[in-house]
Amino acid sequence: LYYQLFIDAASSGMFDILSHPARNSILNSYLPDDIDDLLGDVASVAAAKDVALELNGEDVSRWPTLVEMVANACGRAGCFMSLGSDAHEPGNVGRGLALATEIAVRAGVPGIVTFEGRERRILSLR
Repeated sequence: LYYQLFIDAASSGMFDILSHPARNSILNSYLPDDIDDLLGDVASVAAAKDVALELNGEDVSRWPTLVEMVANACGRAGCFMSLGSDAHEPGNVGRGLALATEIAVRAGVPGIVTFEGRERRILSLR
């Protein structure tokens, strides 16, 4: 259900970026046997709809394996990603961004989406 919601959101045309694709682990440590397929479906739909998936510092530090799985799915599907630190206080701004970038590069993610003045920009990782 969690990943179907991502597919529905990406398909809606209402979003540029979907955050926390690795957060199903907060309340449920169980990962389904078909997690790679589920993430692949999310990344494929997101790529087709030009929606980026987020990598953030909190997820990188708490669920690195799942974050790598999300990044790998994006790399295979050609899905762009965004980076965030998930900072809820000033001391956490920028947390984990270097590692998130390394993960995205290793996974073959084509680029990082940013916004400046409400204008979308893509920073190539290839």
